Amino acid sequence: MSSIIVYDSKYGTTDKYAEWLKTELGISKYRFDELGALNLAAYDTVILCTPVYFGSMTLAQKVIHLLQGQKQAAPQLFWLVTGVHNIDEKYMTSLINRNLPMHVQVNSLFYQIKTQMNTHKLTMKHRLMMQWMKTAEHTNNPLYTNEEGVVETVEVKQSALQKLLFDVRAHERLISLN
Repeated sequence: MSSIIVYDSKYGTTDKYAEWLKTELGISKYRFDELGALNLAAYDTVILCTPVYFGSMTLAQKVIHLLQGQKQAAPQLFWLVTGVHNIDEKYMTSLINRNLPMHVQVNSLFYQIKTQMNTHKLTMKHRLMMQWMKTAEHTNNPLYTNEEGVVETVEVKQSALQKLLFDVRAHERLISLN
C-alpha cells in the first residue's frame, strides 16, 4: 500500500490543504514541479491537490501526460479542487469534463473546496484581471466584501476535508485486504 500527495499552488492556499492532508494521513507530499519523472502507477492512492485558475485545473494536463506513457494499472486518483468559484455540482461536472478525458475520470474521485485568496500575493497581471472582473461584474460578489476588495486567505477548513479523508482511508483499507 503506497500513497502520495501531489499538489500545485501558485499563491500557497492549495499548499495549506495538501500540508494538512499530509499530516492527517501520514504520507509524503510533493509539489508537482519538484518531482521530475513521476511514475503514478507505482502508487495505489494518489491525492492531487489542484487549484483552478480561469477554468483550468492546473495539474490536469500534467497528470494526463504522465498517465499516457504508463503500462501499469492506473492508481485511484483523489482530486482536491480548490478555487474561489461557488461549490456547485453543475460547475464541477463541467470543469472535470473540460479538463480531464474519460479514461482519467474513471479512476478518479473529486472533492471541491471553495477557498479565498490573498490578493496581496497576486501578480500584477492577476491583480489587473481581478480588478477587471470586479468592474465588469455589477453584482454584489462576496469575493469583494471589504472596501479594498481584499479577501484574506482562510485557515484550512478541516471539516470540508473529512469526506476526502474518509474515502482515502477506506480505499487504503481495501487495498491492504487484497
